[in-house]
Amino acid sequence: MKAIAVAVCLGTVLFLVATGKAQPSKAASVAVTAAHSLVRTGEDVYVHVTLTNNSKQAVVIEFRSPLCDYTVEVRDSAGNLAPDTDSKSKSDCSHPHPSGADGFVRLKPNESTTGTISVSMFSDLSRTGEYSVQVGWREPKELGGVVVKSNTVKVTVAP
Repeated sequence: MKAIAVAVCLGTVLFLVATGKAQPSKAASVAVTAAHSLVRTGEDVYVHVTLTNNSKQAVVIEFRSPLCDYTVEVRDSAGNLAPDTDSKSKSDCSHPHPSGADGFVRLKPNESTTGTISVSMFSDLSRTGEYSVQVGWREPKELGGVVVKSNTVKVTVAP
């Protein structure tokens, strides 16, 4: 019985490695910095997001809407997820042009593009405290199409 359990676990690990789900992307990377590490209650929280093409081929990145282009995970100092905003809850990214604000960027190998997004668009940060923010981005299909996660930054919301 033990041998079957070990074989199942080993098979699962090998499957995940083979499909690329257990390894982070090497074709693209995401880095974030806080626009301001301290903000006052009621102010929007912003992060600068840098997407880098680490592959050996040029790629075209389409930007539709921050709510559709990125995932943003915000946790309080206790590790609890911050509540979603109404905008995030009501966002519908199934339409090809949800905001009408399409844009395209072509990145050659080792090139980057940086933009700024409102974390407050995703999560309710109306309570004071320290929050950690991590951004996820789905790389283009030609690079593998996996979700790449950024580093984590700290932001403090003060009265």
